Formats: sequence, C-alpha cells, structure tokens
Amino acid sequence: MANGNSVIDDLNAEQAKELDATVCKHIIANLGHESATLRAVTDFASWTGRANYLLPVEVFTVNYDLLLEIALEQCAVPYFDGFTGNYQARFQTDLVEAMPPHDNDSVPAFFVRLWKLHGSINWAWRANNEVVRLGQPSETLPAAIYPSDTKYDESRRVPFVVLQDRFRRSLHHPETLCLVAGYSFGDAHINELLFKAAGKRERSEIVVFCHSTIPESLATKAASTPNIQVIAPTEGMIGGQRG
Repeated sequence: MANGNSVIDDLNAEQAKELDATVCKHIIANLGHESATLRAVTDFASWTGRANYLLPVEVFTVNYDLLLEIALEQCAVPYFDGFTGNYQARFQTDLVEAMPPHDNDSVPAFFVRLWKLHGSINWAWRANNEVVRLGQPSETLPAAIYPSDTKYDESRRVPFVVLQDRFRRSLHHPETLCLVAGYSFGDAHINELLFKAAGKRERSEIVVFCHSTIPESLATKAASTPNIQVIAPTEGMIGGQRG
C-alpha cells in the first residue's frame, strides 16, 4: 500500500491487519491437539530417534500445528527448530544456515532438525517485527504463520526466507534421500525447489507418498525425471513409468 489510507479489495491498512489477526486466531483455535490422533506422528518421531545416520535427519513441514513437537517430546527425541530459549525464543540464523559436514561446531548431529517453512501457531510477531517462538500457541501476540501480509512484506523476511533457503540447500546436498508425505503439491515455490533439485542432482532420490491420486504437476515431472518416484494407493511411478 502506498499509504495508510489506500484501499484494496474494500479494505484499508488497519482493516487488513485486523482481518489477518482474526484469520490467525481461527486457525489457532482449529489446530488444537487435544482431539488429534498421534499414532502416526509418534511412530515417525520414534523412527527419527533411532535413525543413526552420518548426517542429521531434517524434517521440513508446511503445517502450522504442534503435533510433531508433541510427538518428538513424547518420544524423548532431541530436536532443534531454529530457535533458542523458552519464554520468547529467538531465531538463530547462523545455526540454521550451518550445513553438514561443516556444522560440527553448531547443533549436534543426533538432534533432529525440525524446519517449519510456513510458521507455527506458537510463533508470534513482536512489536519490532521480530519472530519469536512461544511456549504455547500465540494468544496475545499476532501469530507468525504464512501466508499472510508477511508474504509481501520485505521487512519480515526472517525466518521464512532463511528456512526456505535451508530447504533448497538440503535438497542439493549430494546423494540426498527426500521422503515426501502428506503434501498435495499445491505450493508452487515448494514444488520448484523439489523439481529443480531432482533435475540437477541425478544421484539423489525423491520418493513421494500420495494419500489419494497423483497430482498432475507431480505426474508430469516424474514422467521425465527418473529419480522422482511416486507411490499412491492404486498406482505408482517408478523410473518415469506409470502403472
């Protein structure tokens, strides 16, 4: 907006801000874990705790909820989410940007890396436009979840851009195995990162598990990119062949 009096889609700046806050509140209210079935995430968390690989396991999610955090804590799996602290944890860009095998002086390799690309219901904006991680879902501070006005606000690039860059660099690590589950390929910027990495890193493997049908954009790319493998309930794509 050029100034505070500008109107876009019948909303001025103040009304847009109020709408954003209202939407975030409704999202938080509907993402409580009390009625959630945790079996899948606790099974996954348990596996990450036993995954004794040379390099750390990195989990990237576009979900806002706290189910992964709850599961990791229930399974006593240490993890690092980019923030340090408890009350209003601060984002540590230098620790997030450290990449294996050159991050020996940062977070230990046995810590699972949990990267929430679109924010979380316990992330909040402080008055200085800094994102902090709270000990519980944000109630008093504006929630930092994406997309919102932050998508277009260049003054609020951290931590979203830092985490997206971490995803890009992790995908381009030689001979990476990337498992994709619960993702509908509805975000163009995420798709681009996955597809570019598959094309440039032929010795890496991307395995996609689809809950229902195979999204057309994924099927088109997998047909010409043999290292993208797709598994759905009634069909699959292996080596570019669908059957």
